Amino acid sequence: MMAALEAAGAQVQQCHWPLFSGVEEKLRVSRSNWALLFVLLRLMYAWTRLTFKFARAKRPDVVIVGYGGLGDVLLARLLTCFRPAQIVYDAFLSNYDVTVNDRQLCHPGSLKARMLWRYDSWMCRLADMVLLDTESHWRYFVQEFGLPPEKFARAFIGTDKQGRYTPKAMTSLPARDDVCRVVFWGTFIPVHGLDAILGAAEQLRDDPRVEVTLIGGGQLEETVRRRIAALDSPRIRLLPRMSYDELVPCIQNADICLGTFGASAKAQRVIPCKVFECLYFGKPFVTADTPGARELLEHQKNAWLVPANDADALASALIQLAVDPALRARLAGNACLTYNAACSHERIGSELVAILTRLTGKEHRSRARGTSGQADESRRAA
Repeated sequence: MMAALEAAGAQVQQCHWPLFSGVEEKLRVSRSNWALLFVLLRLMYAWTRLTFKFARAKRPDVVIVGYGGLGDVLLARLLTCFRPAQIVYDAFLSNYDVTVNDRQLCHPGSLKARMLWRYDSWMCRLADMVLLDTESHWRYFVQEFGLPPEKFARAFIGTDKQGRYTPKAMTSLPARDDVCRVVFWGTFIPVHGLDAILGAAEQLRDDPRVEVTLIGGGQLEETVRRRIAALDSPRIRLLPRMSYDELVPCIQNADICLGTFGASAKAQRVIPCKVFECLYFGKPFVTADTPGARELLEHQKNAWLVPANDADALASALIQLAVDPALRARLAGNACLTYNAACSHERIGSELVAILTRLTGKEHRSRARGTSGQADESRRAA
């Protein structure tokens, strides 16, 4: 988001203090019996540092609280009592929906579920505006938490890979070695629809035209590992998690990439991050046909859409794409066009500036190096 706003000419100040030093510390703390006390103490310290940083910064027109800020909308509301500014919350997702409905990590009526529901509701109510990735997604927030529609705005998430990695142009040449390389990468969570991916791979395990590689790990890793081992096919591989520097060549060298295929309510509402990555890298890809996806994708134009959680349809799509390199090249070219037209930093930044201008009522005047409008993004790596 910061890159998008800067690309659109907004003046951005970052007010940031890490709650954890990294993922390893976060996981270590989560396993501790003293986790809650530790997090609260670290949160108090982080908020103190953020308060001093905010006081020293130029007065902003808008404070944007990024996704992952643990309760930071409350801090932003307190701070803007003394330095008035509009508050925008980049919610990205509902913690309640992901934990209770999608990943099913706790029962809907449990204390944890009720606390998550109230947390999501309060953070949205404290903000002047809430950003979400699709209209389908913000309609869920309106219905679930009883919030007014005018509080929400849609902003595609794009990808932070823009500018860091360079897409490779697709051609209409046949797949290398007469094998079409299909690649999926992710954190192996339910929304990914791994049953459909593995079901399709099972149907294609003896087909010499297709090779399927899954990269990553997470909640369902052991299940995936067992199923791939049971298939006992050299054409179906599981690779461990890797850094993005290692992953990008795998994406660039893939003939077909896979999105997500889950059939949950959340899966129907969102556009997965990997879809934006596929668009940016200009890859032909297959993903589930959902209301959220339809806000950006068109079947057989910039993506190949199949019914959610349908292994048969996915297997059929992979064969159809594997034998038609010209079709893959057309999808790849249109993917690039879609990214540049709707998902690039410049496009998203322009839309964000328009949203913030409506919120503040202040006209945005672009200059060569900055603008009269400011956005102060208060966020922590939580």
